[in-house]
Amino acid sequence: MTAKDLKKAPDFAPGKGVAEALHAGLMWAKSEAVDATADTQPALLFNVPANTLIYDVILNVTTALEDATGNPTIAVGIDPDSDLFFSSTDIAALGTHSAKDHAMVGAGGYVTSSDEVVEASWLAGCSAGAFEAWIIYSPHADENHVNNP
Repeated sequence: MTAKDLKKAPDFAPGKGVAEALHAGLMWAKSEAVDATADTQPALLFNVPANTLIYDVILNVTTALEDATGNPTIAVGIDPDSDLFFSSTDIAALGTHSAKDHAMVGAGGYVTSSDEVVEASWLAGCSAGAFEAWIIYSPHADENHVNNP
């Protein structure tokens, strides 16, 4: 599995205010599907450039995770903080799960100071489980913000 490179808006775009509008907007990307029974850990989801505001990470669990403990956990984060966005047994259930719904450090938004990789991990020994991730981000954070009177 290969991490998806997040795109950045162009530094310059034709038209009055177009570049500023592109830099101020939110973008999204979807990861490749992850199979918890076959893929290696951590699953590399997204390559995130420096100065990117990660607004939210959403997991879409398409096959519920199952393991011998009965409490499989999915964690999503950035090395070395592997659970920056998620770490919960609730996320192993079918459906979509937003980082905004959890009280993790990155749930309120996270700005990268260098190039980072968003990755997912889970307890080894899953007998079932598959998911994909979506990331909502602003590619320039506030690096181009100008406070005009």
